[in-house]
Amino acid sequence: MISNHRSFTSEPSDEKKSKNPNEASQQKCTFRVMSFNVLAQGLSSDSFVRCPPEALQFDRRLGEIVAELTRYSADVICLQEVDMFEQMKEKLSDYKGLWVPKPTSPCLMSDDNIGPDGSAIFYKPSTVQLLAHHSEVIEVDGKATGQVLLAAHLKLSTGIKLLVVCVHLKAKSPHSQLREKQGRAILKYIETNSGECDTVIVAGDLNSDPSEPVHTLLESSGFICSYSSAVGCRSEYTTCKIRMVDGVETLQKKTEDYIYYRNLKKKNQFSVARVLQIPNETSLGEGRLPNMDYPSDHLSMVTDFAIP
Repeated sequence: MISNHRSFTSEPSDEKKSKNPNEASQQKCTFRVMSFNVLAQGLSSDSFVRCPPEALQFDRRLGEIVAELTRYSADVICLQEVDMFEQMKEKLSDYKGLWVPKPTSPCLMSDDNIGPDGSAIFYKPSTVQLLAHHSEVIEVDGKATGQVLLAAHLKLSTGIKLLVVCVHLKAKSPHSQLREKQGRAILKYIETNSGECDTVIVAGDLNSDPSEPVHTLLESSGFICSYSSAVGCRSEYTTCKIRMVDGVETLQKKTEDYIYYRNLKKKNQFSVARVLQIPNETSLGEGRLPNMDYPSDHLSMVTDFAIP
């Protein structure tokens, strides 16, 4: 039996903690961010050849997804491939939610679709205040792409102001250059709209491994991958599935999901306290993802940020 039990990395050791008592006393609180490609229900029959059919049933998946979100109780949740927003919103009573559909959702090509998929941000009104929000179709070379940007301006109870940007970039390996251009469009939006913010968080499914130009672009602009910062290297994988490709069962194991952050001011700076670890691949079972315990073909990513 598979068990969806994941642990967090340890917080910095005493040797690595600041020896300045004033600085140490400032690092008291944490702010939790989750990013999760939940796998749209309209795409859940996408040739996951080793997945039990009952694991893909709508009611079961909805319950498992909500359980995953509430298990970690993040202050802000960024979701991709969401085509069950209203049902999720009804069950996530501690959260308020924002959602924007893709203009050309592939879900609509399925005869039994429940609507388009898109990106969502859920936030806890008990810990953050929504100041403003914005969504737009990402444009490249003056033309709309099929991907969207969803942004939320938030204020913490401590007064810290955040800009949280949820993204899901173009899929498939031939589109590396397009993803880089989408990254430039995202950075342009951030540059224009982050003037009063202390920190910017970009979270989502970037559909690209860490070597792609879009990551070089983000990092050269001052963004830090939280998983790289926490454990010294990015996660081994964030999606791991077996699909039928040209009549052959093929393992597709990739790192595609990220939480990036950038501090814009010298005060009120975020730092990574710990992250939710990626499970050993063999613990997923021979069918990999999704399965009866993991409702998506992607893993959720969770980062605890230390804040002053």
